Amino acid sequence: MTSSTIFDAVKRENEKLKIRLQALEAEKAREKAEAVELRLGREVDRSIWEHEKCQMLLQEIQIYFEKEKSNLQNQQKNEKDEREKYLQRVYRISNFILGTISAIAALLTIIIAISAWLGFGYFRDVKNEIYNIRNSIKECHNEVIADVKDIKRQKENLYAQPKNDGTLYRKTIDQAQETSKNPNTENIIKSQAILYTDKKQWDEAYVFWKAVLEKEPNSPDACFYVALSAQMLAEKIKSNNEKQKLFDVAEENYHRSVQVSPDSISAWCNWGNLCMKRGEAASSPEEKEHWFEQAAEKYRQATRRDPGHVTSWCNWGTLCMERGEAASSPEEKERWFEQAAEKYRQATRRDPGHVPSWGNWGNLCTERGEAASSPEEKEHWFEQAAEKYRQAMRINPEDVVTWFNLACLEGLRGNVALCVDCLEKWYALSPDASVAKLDGEKDFDPVRNSPEFKAFRENVQKGRGR
Repeated sequence: MTSSTIFDAVKRENEKLKIRLQALEAEKAREKAEAVELRLGREVDRSIWEHEKCQMLLQEIQIYFEKEKSNLQNQQKNEKDEREKYLQRVYRISNFILGTISAIAALLTIIIAISAWLGFGYFRDVKNEIYNIRNSIKECHNEVIADVKDIKRQKENLYAQPKNDGTLYRKTIDQAQETSKNPNTENIIKSQAILYTDKKQWDEAYVFWKAVLEKEPNSPDACFYVALSAQMLAEKIKSNNEKQKLFDVAEENYHRSVQVSPDSISAWCNWGNLCMKRGEAASSPEEKEHWFEQAAEKYRQATRRDPGHVTSWCNWGTLCMERGEAASSPEEKERWFEQAAEKYRQATRRDPGHVPSWGNWGNLCTERGEAASSPEEKEHWFEQAAEKYRQAMRINPEDVVTWFNLACLEGLRGNVALCVDCLEKWYALSPDASVAKLDGEKDFDPVRNSPEFKAFRENVQKGRGR
């Protein structure tokens, strides 16, 4: 083999090595470009998500101001109507009194004139007295008219003043605080009861409201708050016997409250909540069904008396959803789920800003998705649930329950990035966020082993980001 042949062979091998090196460099460049493209895609997705959250916040602010504006206008209109009704009533009463007195005075004048013509001096004196009385009545009438005009001026001044942002309940609490400072006040027991109720100290509230009820056995407020505090106290007690005793006390006093005040919507609604709690704690299917039927009847009474009471519609929907979860057949389950959806639809139609109704409706759609028989039906209900949760967050972007429920939904769907994003928001807003809550939620099983979820769990465990 000549040296030129060897040189040519070496040259060819060198060319092959160059071509192979160029191919390797091109492969590395392509992989790097794909990695950059993937990272940019994730950043774009995150930017789109943040943009949507900002839009939801702006919509929530707009809804809040519109709602406050509507409430202020309604309050002004109601106050104006009440004032006008009062003024009309005063005018009618004063005119009626004046007309009646004038008629009596005219009749007595005729009698006196006849008596005077007959020569009875005594009636002449009576006539003078009647004229004096008539003049006094005219003066009183003029004073009434002056008082009415003064009320009108006060009403105009009232509308000219800025509105107080405190609610009626807040004013009641303030009055109770002032009353409780005076040991000689007769209403000290009721004031303490109101204060303990405001602080949700149900043990003390129960004792003081029972004392109020002993003094005012026919007070619907006392009956209601004895029942409410007994119900709240029962939920904290572990002993089943003591719990049932308090439930019985609450049942009795809700019944007394609606007997005294049949249109007390709060009593009917909370009575329904009590029956639903008793149904959840029931030991047999028959007992559970009995209490669930009782709860439905109480919610029906509340919504019949006030169709705009959205809390009753919302709680009624939750009751139907629970009955659907406990149903034995798919047909019965679907029937109860459809009734629950109708109740949530009624609630959100009457108050589009009611966050619990949107959130619970989302939970219902998630339940229906998990029970679906086909992937298409499952995805349909999961998308419906996501829309309900998004609507709740447009109203209140800081509702921790909705953020956690949306994270559970995205976990079920296997969307790791969206699930972790929602959990990060929940973790930032919730003071009770814990690893135990993450580990105890089965909806995170599809994403639990992903690196992103593990990293988030580690941050929660170590308390990072607080």
